[in-house]
Amino acid sequence: MKNFGKFFDKESHPKDYKYHRTTQRTLIKKQSKLPKNAERGMVYTSIGRIFHVLPLDSPNSELIECSKAGTIISENENTSVVAVGDEVVIIRSSKTSSTGTIIKVEPRATWLSRKEPIMPKEQILAANVEKLIIFMSAFDPPYNRRLIDRFLIAAEQGELEPAIVINKIDLEEDIEDLKRDFSVYIKMGVKLLFISAINGTGIRALKNYLKDSKCVLSGPSGAGKSTLINALLKDEIQKVLEVSEKTSKGMHTTSYVRMFNLPFGGKLVDTPGIREFAVWNVPKEEIPLYLKDFEIFHHDCKFLPCTHTHEPDCAVKDAVEKGKLDAQRYESYLNIFESME
Repeated sequence: MKNFGKFFDKESHPKDYKYHRTTQRTLIKKQSKLPKNAERGMVYTSIGRIFHVLPLDSPNSELIECSKAGTIISENENTSVVAVGDEVVIIRSSKTSSTGTIIKVEPRATWLSRKEPIMPKEQILAANVEKLIIFMSAFDPPYNRRLIDRFLIAAEQGELEPAIVINKIDLEEDIEDLKRDFSVYIKMGVKLLFISAINGTGIRALKNYLKDSKCVLSGPSGAGKSTLINALLKDEIQKVLEVSEKTSKGMHTTSYVRMFNLPFGGKLVDTPGIREFAVWNVPKEEIPLYLKDFEIFHHDCKFLPCTHTHEPDCAVKDAVEKGKLDAQRYESYLNIFESME
């Protein structure tokens, strides 16, 4: 495959960033006859209203810079119409053109989504991936278990295999204490890896996990995603910035979503740093069904359905009081429950 570096350089497309502030009305229809010059492709990058598509019938060609057609054949009526990882059908502007238009989006098998921060709408961060890499740092900024729990629900929704990767363990003195804090996830069967993208600790194990898989990488700004991608690709494709001293939440070094081909096999979708992650379209009463460690206690509640918040003789609350259920997980649940409309 040819070098896609020019598509990954922020400075090469400065005009595209204005599209984040604009809206585009797209008419969705279920089916229509495709023109003879239509081509199949996969979306590799999303920059506002601009998408870079790799033709699937000629994967060694250049990426085609595409916009959405005014009318698109798709099932995505109440969500992001096009996302990185989508298989699409495009029409080039001319027979040999490097620009084109997306006219169809194929149904998605899996996805990672959240509620859009501003609008009450589902935002697809990546489509047709197999694994979700929940990426956080041990320190600077510290990991957020409530955010991890929200990601786990999103993974369950989108039928993704979740894994938790904790970076910057070179900055953490008490590794055993760190491992104890994450033992609840190990008991749940979630893959857990501790790494240092700077010195290479744990990178081989992570590569083995990513190998020959389609994965999406997501987590807060400042956790070291850019440094990790540099290590995985052995190239300074991502721009690395220092963590913001003012907010301790990091700075947005990634301003759009993009897919990389891993040199050891597989694909990795990089997403912008997440500062908040609202679960999309889960009824409040169904949230406990997405928490696997609640399951063994849930059916012993006196009243079913039980929200595990105020009901008497609640087996989940009793398990928390007796130390059988992790208290932080229960606090995460209450936080998510209260935030749902």
